[in-house]
Amino acid sequence: MSGASTTINVLYPEKMIDPLKPLLILPEVIDGSKWKRGQPYFADEQQQYVLMLFSRVDGFHFINTDYVKPEEMRAAKDLLNPKWKGKIATEDPSSSGSGSNLSVSIYSQLGPDFVKQLYIDQKPAISRDRRQHTDWLARGIYPICLTCRADDIAPLQKEGFKLLEIFELSDFQNRVVSAPFLLTLANRAPHPNAARVFVNWLAGKEALEIYSRGYEAATLRTDVDESFLDPRTIPRSGIKYPDDTDPEWIGAGRRETAEKVRELLKSASK
Repeated sequence: MSGASTTINVLYPEKMIDPLKPLLILPEVIDGSKWKRGQPYFADEQQQYVLMLFSRVDGFHFINTDYVKPEEMRAAKDLLNPKWKGKIATEDPSSSGSGSNLSVSIYSQLGPDFVKQLYIDQKPAISRDRRQHTDWLARGIYPICLTCRADDIAPLQKEGFKLLEIFELSDFQNRVVSAPFLLTLANRAPHPNAARVFVNWLAGKEALEIYSRGYEAATLRTDVDESFLDPRTIPRSGIKYPDDTDPEWIGAGRRETAEKVRELLKSASK
C-alpha cells in the first residue's frame, strides 16, 4: 500500500513485487460490473502487478474563508497577488511527495515563471509536517495551504472551522490521483495465503467503503457509497483529466519535470 511514485519508480522496475491479479478470486472483486472501468484496473503495462483502487479529483489548495474569500481564488494566478505574500504554506516543492507533485503539475500547466513567482517571490512557509500545515490553516497563520489533505481538514470542518478546498480555477486543470495508495504484492511473501485473503478483502466493497470514508477519497468500485463525498472530488464522465498515476508520466515526465523545478528553485533562490 504505497504511493504512485514509490510503486512505479521503485517497486515495479526493481522487480520487488509479484503478480497480484492471479490472487483476485472473490466474485465481488472479479465481477466487472462492480468496477467503474469495467474490471479491476491495473496501472502497469502487463496489467498484473499494480492494482489501482481509488481515483480522486485533486483540488488545487485549501483556504480559510475567515481570511480569504472564495471569490478571491478564481484562478491560480490569484495566488500571486501581493496581499498573499507570506500567507501561503506548502510542503517542500523540491522534495518527493505532495509538495513536489503539485509543483510539477504547476510547472507543466503554468510554466517556470509562475513556479518562481509562487515558490520564491511569494515566500511561502515550507514544512514537511502535515499536522502543522493544518494547524496553520485553521488558525489563519497561513490561511492558504497548497498541500493540506482532505482527511485532515474534514474533522476541523465538522467542528466549524471555515476551511474550503478550491477546485475549479480558470487557468488550471485538476488532476486525478490514485491516493491514498496503489496495491501491490511483495515477492517472497512469508504468508502468501494471508496475502491472498487480505487483497481480496481490501479490493472488496466493505474495506474500500471504510477506507473511502476515512480518507475522503472516491474509489473505483461502483457499489461503494459516495454520498458523503464532496462531489467535486469524484471524476466526471466525459472529462479528460491529467492523470497523475499514468506510469509513463510518473516514470519519465514527472521525474524530468521535478528535476527542472528543483534546478529552477535552486537557481532562483541564490
